[in-house]
Amino acid sequence: MNKILFCTDGSHYSEVSLEYACWLANHCRKDIDCLYVSSSEQFELSMIPLTRTGIASESYQAFFSQYQEMEALKSESIKNRVGELLREKGFQGKWEFIHKTGHIVDVIQSIEHDAEYVVLGKRGENANLAAGHLGGTMEKLIRITKKPCLLTASKFIEPKKILISYDGSFTCAKAVEHLVSHPFFKDLEMHIVTVLDDSVVRDKANVLIHQAVAVAHDAGVQPIHKILDGKIEDVVPSYAQKEGISLLVLGAHGHSRIRDFFVGSHSMDLIRACHIPVLLYR
Repeated sequence: MNKILFCTDGSHYSEVSLEYACWLANHCRKDIDCLYVSSSEQFELSMIPLTRTGIASESYQAFFSQYQEMEALKSESIKNRVGELLREKGFQGKWEFIHKTGHIVDVIQSIEHDAEYVVLGKRGENANLAAGHLGGTMEKLIRITKKPCLLTASKFIEPKKILISYDGSFTCAKAVEHLVSHPFFKDLEMHIVTVLDDSVVRDKANVLIHQAVAVAHDAGVQPIHKILDGKIEDVVPSYAQKEGISLLVLGAHGHSRIRDFFVGSHSMDLIRACHIPVLLYR
């Protein structure tokens, strides 16, 4: 696993995501695979008016050929822009541009085996800019991917402080173990918080946070740790803003089949509420 899989749609948000992919690749000494997917779903939707007029069979091939030509031009433009940005950022590793046609979730799932991280923006060129909105594609992707996902914000700020929201789940424990053993991440200022809620009383919260802190101490990391009280989607973003946190780390919960399907309601609430990048572990 020697690559960062960066997903782009050519939007401004994707350019910010590329900065994060470059940052991650440089510090982790990884190459970058840049993926652009021409959406077969968008093409299928555009064919609906033709289907309703009864001329789809005659027009399909011509329309599809035109669509392919347009997407080839867009792909080449995105590839050139990616190259420019990587040169501007001083990226020294290898990179490859991959253009596929299909459903982006299926494409990523089929090629992510060589990646250590998947990087994509919380929003893209077709994103609804209403506050709190997350694209359905992103939610589907983070449900099915087996790799840690870095979900980037709308502005690049180099991470210096990381915050782990720890609830004792397998994926949270996995995140802590990975981060404290990684030469790069362990050198960042690390914060670990556990949140009191209806399912976590103070005694349990003390046990949970000391579990995480013990793992960090064993790796030679001295994290700042605290128990917070309140709604997780309120108190964690508030803590992050107060402490100047620049990267939030979450586990996608897997305590039950239902919670696993929905990724973890707390995780999704935090992704929506936070305006900083989120590193999500599966």
